[in-house]
Amino acid sequence: MPARSSVTEMEIFKNPAKEITKAFVAQLASARSLPGMHESFMLADEAFVDTLALLTISKDPVDKIVKDLDAKVKELYGQK
Repeated sequence: MPARSSVTEMEIFKNPAKEITKAFVAQLASARSLPGMHESFMLADEAFVDTLALLTISKDPVDKIVKDLDAKVKELYGQK
């Protein structure tokens, strides 16, 4: 379960009988924390922000911009 009080106050965590809460709790066993301290994570975050800006100002098609982001993130993480 989340540790931040601002998150635990959300309705989803207040009623354990709700289906969405049951589904969330069932997935906790396979959940991983975000690799926030990993350099590639920070660079991928920057690439994502840059892509959001491009989506608003570029004349390139959206699918090209998204494909470019996908390629950049895969490059950052050493994936093909």
